[in-house]
Amino acid sequence: MYQATRRSCQLAPDSSRRSSEPLRAIPMTSSIIARRRKKLKMRRRAAAVIMILLVVWVAWSIKTISDRMQTTEQPPVDLPTTTEQPTAAPSISMEPAVVPIVIQAPEKPPRYKLTAEERDIIERVVTAEAVGEPFAGQVAVAQCILNACEKDGIRPLEVLTKYKYATSRPDPEGTVPEAVAAVFDDGWYVTTEPILYFYAPDRTKSNWHESQDFVIEINGHRFFTEKSN
Repeated sequence: MYQATRRSCQLAPDSSRRSSEPLRAIPMTSSIIARRRKKLKMRRRAAAVIMILLVVWVAWSIKTISDRMQTTEQPPVDLPTTTEQPTAAPSISMEPAVVPIVIQAPEKPPRYKLTAEERDIIERVVTAEAVGEPFAGQVAVAQCILNACEKDGIRPLEVLTKYKYATSRPDPEGTVPEAVAAVFDDGWYVTTEPILYFYAPDRTKSNWHESQDFVIEINGHRFFTEKSN
């Protein structure tokens, strides 16, 4: 009984402790005990949090100091030495570089609009007259047909009959279709003179052709324009 009473009480401070009066015991209720236990737990938790923060701070400080020491203690890098003479810097040309630029020609209507039948027949005539000839020769033959159409104001089929171009009609070969398209669609030409006639002197003789005004010769073929008065 004495021990139980002693555990459940606490001595209260008193300014009259020096007197001869005996100390009185303060009773400890369950609510007081629970409140004090709660405060004690909170203090312990606060102390634990402070201890954790202190450990983290100490670890971070040690790591920072270690990194700084490693940075400052790095040995100097030995630069390679050489006795070779420095090479002169390459000369730089100040002239602007010439860069080829391919510009697509703007679309435009054809020089002379052909029907599918007219194009096919012209390609066959040019094949008969200039097959195996260079591209310029094929263009020149097609130009003669175009000039005749524009001069007389008639369609190609009539021109072929009037000017007595080749009567054979072989299938178009090689670059003949490109040459016909270049003349009639794109307006290409080998000369600004309105050539109309041509022949090959190594195959035949023609005094009549030679009586016209000579303009140009391409690979043995002579081209003429109409004789001026």
